[in-house]
Amino acid sequence: MEELKFYSTIGIGSQAQIHLPQTEEEFLSIISTSTCPIKILGNGSNILFGDCEGMEFISTRKIKKRKRLNGNCLIANCSNSLYELYRFCSAHNLGGFERLALIPASLGGAIHNNASCFDQSISDYITKIKIFDGKKVRWIKKENVELGYHHANIDFIILGAKFILPQISECKLRQDFCFYREKRLSSQPIGKTLGSIFKNPPNLSAGKLIEDCGLKGYQIGDAKISDKHANIFLNLGNASFEEMIKLITHTKNVVKEKTGVLLECEIEIVSNKKE
Repeated sequence: MEELKFYSTIGIGSQAQIHLPQTEEEFLSIISTSTCPIKILGNGSNILFGDCEGMEFISTRKIKKRKRLNGNCLIANCSNSLYELYRFCSAHNLGGFERLALIPASLGGAIHNNASCFDQSISDYITKIKIFDGKKVRWIKKENVELGYHHANIDFIILGAKFILPQISECKLRQDFCFYREKRLSSQPIGKTLGSIFKNPPNLSAGKLIEDCGLKGYQIGDAKISDKHANIFLNLGNASFEEMIKLITHTKNVVKEKTGVLLECEIEIVSNKKE
């Protein structure tokens, strides 16, 4: 048994059984032979854990990171972080990750959520996705996947991806990375967070709606809405799952009451209890 709070960037979570395979083969063996459903974990940058007693998890964080280039074609497995892929590709004068590099996600999790930042999505340069369909490992073309705002309709286990990347000088990539890093740091808090809590409604900003409702800085226990960015909630140290859920629910209710807009969670909430 391990503490799930160590597998989420917000640092909240109960104890649960967590498998830590070190190879893709071991990972698939555990998935294939398990007699109960297993929840797959990447870097945990988009998941809030509650009471998960009796649940079973498998983490990709220990799986050996593999990536290789053939010209401007990158093939990488799911355990690579987006920052690692930025560093690797920029050293070979290849772009595609400079805007995404500071999202603290694994490649697998980023594809699952079609992660995006500064008008760039992880799927922009993907050509194929490597999956396990329950019987065999195979590749599927991007055009056969329904991709949306922070969503990829993939019902299979994601193992990796193939990208065709643009040729850009390492100097220009470093300049772009620094520009977007400063832009991100100037607008978002540093601390235990899950990034954006709510999806942006069509043609609206969730953060602006929350701020306009006077909720910036609102706090329940150690769970707080950031003073810097209203769509980012902080764990100030010892926030509980219940406190974070109360803060999320309160925010949704206030925004709905004052604006008529019902906010939809962007994060994934995993718990045995229905809050």
